[in-house]
Amino acid sequence: MKIKEIKLYGFKSFQEETKFLLNPGITAFVGPNGSGKSNIFDALRWVFGEQSMKALRCEKNEDLIHISVDGLSDSNFAEVTVTIENEDFFPQFGSEFEIKRRFYRDGESEFYLNRVKCRLQDIQALFLNSGTLTYSFLELAEIERIISGDTKEMFDDVAGILKYQERREQTERRLEQTEQDLLRLEDVIGEMERTVRSLKRQARQTQLYQELKDEYKKLSLFITKSDYEKTIAELKEVETSLNNLNQQKQNILIKLNHLDEERQNLKNEFTILETKKKETINEINNLNNEIESLQQELTNLENETIQFSIEYERKTASLKEKQEHLKNLNNKIIENEKKLEDVNNELSIWNEKLSDEQNKLEALSNKFIETTRTIEEKQKTIDGILLKLQLLKNDLARVEINKTNKENVINQLNKEKEELTRNLSTRIEERGKFEQELEVIVKDQDNISKAILEQQKQISELEAKIEEIENDIIKRQEELNDCRLLIDTLSNRLGKVENIKFIKQQFKDRFYGMFRDCISVHQGYEHLVDVCLYDALNFFLVSEISPDDFKNLPEGRYGFIFKKEELTKEIPEELKKLKLLTDFIEIKSNKEFLSAILSNFFLTNSFEESVAYSKRFPEFGFIAPDGILMHNNSLIIQKGEFGYFQINQKLNEYQSRAESLQNEIVFMNDEKKKLLYELSQTRTNLEQNKERLFALNINKSESSMQLNTLKNQLNNLNKEIGEIDNERIKVIKEIEELDIRINEYKTQIAENEKTLVQTQTEEEELKNNLSKIEAQIDNQNKELNQIVLKIGILNELKSVSEKGLAETRIEITNLKNEIDEISKLSQSEKLGMIEQKIDELKQSIQEKKEKRSKLEGEIPEQTIQDISKKIDSIYDEITQLQKQQDEVQNAIMQVNFKVFELNHKKEELNKKAKEDFQTDLDEYIPEEIPEPEMRLNEVKERMARLGEINPLSLSAYEQEKKRLDEFLIQRNDIITAKQNLLKSIAELDARARERFIDTFNEVKEKFNDVFAKFFEGGEADLVMTDPANPLTSDVDIVVRMKGKKIKRINQLSGGERTLLAVSLLLAFYLVKPAPFCILDEIDAPLDDVNVVRFNKFLRELSQHTQVVIITHNRATMEYADYIYGLTMERPGKSKIISTRLEDLEPAGVEEQ
Repeated sequence: MKIKEIKLYGFKSFQEETKFLLNPGITAFVGPNGSGKSNIFDALRWVFGEQSMKALRCEKNEDLIHISVDGLSDSNFAEVTVTIENEDFFPQFGSEFEIKRRFYRDGESEFYLNRVKCRLQDIQALFLNSGTLTYSFLELAEIERIISGDTKEMFDDVAGILKYQERREQTERRLEQTEQDLLRLEDVIGEMERTVRSLKRQARQTQLYQELKDEYKKLSLFITKSDYEKTIAELKEVETSLNNLNQQKQNILIKLNHLDEERQNLKNEFTILETKKKETINEINNLNNEIESLQQELTNLENETIQFSIEYERKTASLKEKQEHLKNLNNKIIENEKKLEDVNNELSIWNEKLSDEQNKLEALSNKFIETTRTIEEKQKTIDGILLKLQLLKNDLARVEINKTNKENVINQLNKEKEELTRNLSTRIEERGKFEQELEVIVKDQDNISKAILEQQKQISELEAKIEEIENDIIKRQEELNDCRLLIDTLSNRLGKVENIKFIKQQFKDRFYGMFRDCISVHQGYEHLVDVCLYDALNFFLVSEISPDDFKNLPEGRYGFIFKKEELTKEIPEELKKLKLLTDFIEIKSNKEFLSAILSNFFLTNSFEESVAYSKRFPEFGFIAPDGILMHNNSLIIQKGEFGYFQINQKLNEYQSRAESLQNEIVFMNDEKKKLLYELSQTRTNLEQNKERLFALNINKSESSMQLNTLKNQLNNLNKEIGEIDNERIKVIKEIEELDIRINEYKTQIAENEKTLVQTQTEEEELKNNLSKIEAQIDNQNKELNQIVLKIGILNELKSVSEKGLAETRIEITNLKNEIDEISKLSQSEKLGMIEQKIDELKQSIQEKKEKRSKLEGEIPEQTIQDISKKIDSIYDEITQLQKQQDEVQNAIMQVNFKVFELNHKKEELNKKAKEDFQTDLDEYIPEEIPEPEMRLNEVKERMARLGEINPLSLSAYEQEKKRLDEFLIQRNDIITAKQNLLKSIAELDARARERFIDTFNEVKEKFNDVFAKFFEGGEADLVMTDPANPLTSDVDIVVRMKGKKIKRINQLSGGERTLLAVSLLLAFYLVKPAPFCILDEIDAPLDDVNVVRFNKFLRELSQHTQVVIITHNRATMEYADYIYGLTMERPGKSKIISTRLEDLEPAGVEEQ
């Protein structure tokens, strides 16, 4: 059976007709606060017959009908319809049926079953056996009831014994509940007093422990901080050393770069200087040639001058010489041309040699570059090997540490196994001990239960006796009150004679008293005397009177009898056989005087006789036994108790009875006190036995839990021992694998070190080769420079020769011209021109020589040699620095490993401080503590001697003490309202008891199962405070969380109480399952982890039950199969949005 459809119209916030289709599985209603979610929960409760407006969150029935904000579209009635799929649950209805409930504003309510009008009780009776009206509707109020301890009615409801309890009269139930409250309060107070005493001791112990813990924390933090600071100081030193090494390495690298750069600069400078040298030499050669040419020309001109002077005189001879000279010049041209040809040939040879040398130099340069590249590659290889070596050494150190840790784990596992084996033996012994204790507890339970039943029987008997005595006391007290009332009435009727004091003063010695005070009547004759004497009994007896005696009398009625000398009448003989009134009266005083008066009355046997005598003797009075008096032809009848003596007789009887009743009441009160004392003692013994039984129940639960725990521990210990063996095997294998890895690492390190040495050797060889190549390059450069210099010289010589040849040719031309000119010019002009030219040549030669001297001074020969030496020195320095670099690199690797170890130690210390003491060591500044280690050991010993500590005892003590004071005040208020328990019908008691116990055991089993799912490793038990009387017994919840002691619900945290209450509610539901379960924000107080557990339980439940939940929790929505979203489209009107999660998943995938 399941709900197929819900239809709402005009119900609360659902103005228009709204339908909800419900499917199997979990359906969730979600939405913001105030959107109308809980109205659906109320609608379902209402349609299934809920009558409580408080449960429906309404003040009156009209609140169920929708009211619009503007008041224009109010609904006239509220209607909820539920369609249910039957599935043969109710064979009379077919595959599905419909339930409808409608309420009008005028207060009329209608119920429909399959659209046929019916009664509320028809619907309630229909679902009574399905469990729907018990715990199908679960809300937070039920959780609050459980947390507050109000579970008795829940158990009664689940057990179905409310019908039995409802048969009791309302007053009796209220009185019984008062007594139960008192008993519960006494139980709670007793338990709380013990708890308070225990908590007080625990609080003192906890306070001492907290102080020791604070000191322990302080000392531990101080020691940890000291180690931390030492580690930091050592780390700083190591880091300083590392920085120094890195700086040293950096300095070496800088020096290497600087030296390399300097060497390169020197090489460049060397090349530039060589080039400059070559250029300078070429220029000097050119200058030498020019000077030589100019010198030659000067010599020629000087000679020419001399010759010209000589030859001028002899023109012919001179001309001939010129011609001869011209011829010589021509010969010289031929020689110079031949010499030029030789220079060109030699220059070709030297150019070819230069080309060969340049090729060799290029080959050496390429070889130098290749070798340099190879050296760089070797250096990179060395750096890679060094890095790999460092990583391998780090890995090796880490693996060795891991191996050490694994070996420590093996040792620890061995110790744990030994400890577990010892624990296993101990647990086996404890199990036997607990089993024996459990048997003893069961026997004690039986004995105490029998004693409790006997004491309860004794209490019932004592209460019956006390009730009987109280009833007798009440009856006697009522009788005594009546007696006292009658005594007061009769005393008032007798009354006091007014103004008797005034009469005595007035008559003084003449006053003899009152008539009634002077006589006494025999018992049984009082009414006869009263009839005969009546008013005369209140008359005053005086000796004589006068008119003046009555003048000053106060207002009132007075009677006087005064003495006469002859008052006695002679009695006729016929009357002497009758009894005189004086025969029944004793005269106390004034006998003669009163006897005369009393002798006038006779007692007859009947009224007729009195009438007969009265006719004959009218001066006498005759009274029959029935109290009719005939006197002076008059008849006097008295009905009731009007006479003085009759009233006085009754007054004495009532006073005697009152005294007797008072004595009886005192005796009965004494007897009642004895019985109450005995009842109190019996109840005290009963309470003690109940406490003992409760304690035994707790002990039994605790022993059962501990026995189960021991069994689980035995299984766990065996399992743990097996796991430890497996772990040992696993760790041993890991150690073997680590040994293999260590060997592999060592092999790799050795191979890499070998490769490193080999590579370094190869690098050294390459560096040596590089040095040789550099030397060859230097030599080749020198040789090449010589060749270039030679070629330059030859080129210069060639140039000079070509120039000389050209100049000679020019000279020939000039000479020819000169010859022509000489022929033309005069001797003086010719000589002047030559001298001018000689001066010009000398000046030019001097300038050339100065320039040559300057150029010769500029040739950097010494600089070149110094640079070559510097380059060699720099190479040696670079080699030395590279060796230093290798040493520094090795030192850096060692220091880095040391830094790693110190950082790891520092992190471990800080981590320990944060985890153990929630303190950051960097921010912690401790005070100086002398001898902290010794003081820490003392604190540890003192903490160990304290044993187990309850950390919540301080706050728990304050709370429990406050609650105890409140409960004591409540007890003082309730103890006055104590009443008797009514007798129960034995058959109903037996049925209710059997049903309750069966249901209780079933709930107990389900509760433990559900609790174990919510609290992993936890156990729960339900304990009746009075197992002998389960119908009146409270149910206490005791639980034990994993690794904790047994606790009651009031000792748990708020979250634990909530989850425990949910567990109990679900256990109720499982005991009385229904086809559907509706929950209203049950998951609201739960945290994320417990919500997941709760939802998993709902998922299991939804396999065979339709689940409808109203929730705010996202995690619960994720477990739902269908979701209805609710919102307020406008104020006061709910709107729905529905979806199915299976349809959302593909859409989510497409979006992604």
